Amino acid sequence: MSWSVGSRVGRAAGDIRPVTAASDRAPRLLSLDVFRGLVMLVLVPNVYGGFSFYEMAARDPQSPVWPFLARQFTHAQWSGCTIWDLVMPSFVFMIGVAIPYSYAARKGRGESDAWIFAHAVFRAVVLLVLGVELQMTIQTRADLLWPFLILAVGLPVPALIARRLGVGGTHGERAIIVLWWGTIVVASVFRLSSHVYQMRGIAFHDILPQVGLGYVFAFIVSRYALRARALTALAILFAFWLAFLIFPLPGPGFSSTAVGVAPGDELFLGYFAHWNKNTNLAAAFDRWFLNLFPTTEPFAFNTHGYETLNFIPTIVTIVLGTIAGDYLRGDRPRVQTRNGLLTAGGFGVFGGLMLGWAACPIVKSIWTPSWTIFSAGLVTVALGCLYHVVDVRGYHAWTWPCVVAGLNPILLYTLALHYRWPVVEVWRRGLGPALFAGYWGPVLESVACGLSLWLVAYAAYRLKLFVRI
Repeated sequence: MSWSVGSRVGRAAGDIRPVTAASDRAPRLLSLDVFRGLVMLVLVPNVYGGFSFYEMAARDPQSPVWPFLARQFTHAQWSGCTIWDLVMPSFVFMIGVAIPYSYAARKGRGESDAWIFAHAVFRAVVLLVLGVELQMTIQTRADLLWPFLILAVGLPVPALIARRLGVGGTHGERAIIVLWWGTIVVASVFRLSSHVYQMRGIAFHDILPQVGLGYVFAFIVSRYALRARALTALAILFAFWLAFLIFPLPGPGFSSTAVGVAPGDELFLGYFAHWNKNTNLAAAFDRWFLNLFPTTEPFAFNTHGYETLNFIPTIVTIVLGTIAGDYLRGDRPRVQTRNGLLTAGGFGVFGGLMLGWAACPIVKSIWTPSWTIFSAGLVTVALGCLYHVVDVRGYHAWTWPCVVAGLNPILLYTLALHYRWPVVEVWRRGLGPALFAGYWGPVLESVACGLSLWLVAYAAYRLKLFVRI
């Protein structure tokens, strides 16, 4: 994670003009920022369900439109796939795509492999700490401001201190960077340990903790050759599949309602039952692991079946993203690159469907191996389509709002998850309490929140200030 400031912004933001270099390669692909931006523009209006279509469906269940949109913009009950299910895989996959670009940029600045690895470790710790911090309820001003302190780890304060102290050279500045990073992280960990009572319990299944738990291993694997990366990814998925398969099923007389399975929820029979909600290996792990932390009540199950161990197959999603990133950085013609992305994505979708038929169900909630391959395939197809529109055909005029959002995804996610209600309250106070009270209230509220957060991203864009994952 870093904050980019200054003249580098023009290039980082993506020059929206066509690139005419002889190599036919841009220093930064605009489609990557556009993809991230599209994901964020879908996510930030309401992180629990797109544009609050689920609330509209509850208000008007007889409508032919709202129930359909609600199904697509909320998670599948268990197996299957919706548009909303693809938000997190897209986010995670794009983190992987960015790793080869980030590594090449750092090597170009003369950074050593040891320093780059140390930065990767620190990034993982920050994402993990930030992800847990965002689970705290806002009760004090410190609760409101502390996430911004965590994000401030990348501010150019160490460089300013180094110049003020006259500490020249790389080693002096890096020592100050380590001190700056360490102080914020240690203070944040201490704060969390002393305020954990504000949470009903710590969870690690959200996007940021999941990436934080798996990022270092994924970064290490990203330095392997492409074939070794692919084999490592397959080995992880096979081991994860086998561990679930050999975990014992509940005994006779077990009631699934005791672990949060509601009447009408999907339950598998046969060996697919090893991937049923809250009776699987990962659920058993969380019943042990999460109860090691202080909590107001013992952890029994997650209502949606999300589990901490999802970070293991999430590593594979990141690794597959690094393969796509290295492929995009190649010097082949863009049409060939597009075709390669679409072909690989198609094989991923087909392979995921076959695994979902023969090996294990396609379940996003526990990131099954079949879901990992299937979702990565769909994301790759989507990336290939955007690459065709933006980087091959050069249709750039529509991309600017997406680029603005795509350059600050971590900032937007933090704001959307932790600060949505204060933003909505500003609208209510400014335009009256009845603003979101009518039939269209939930959608208007989401649009207002999304617009407000985009304007924050635009202000950061104008200030040339970017938070990087």
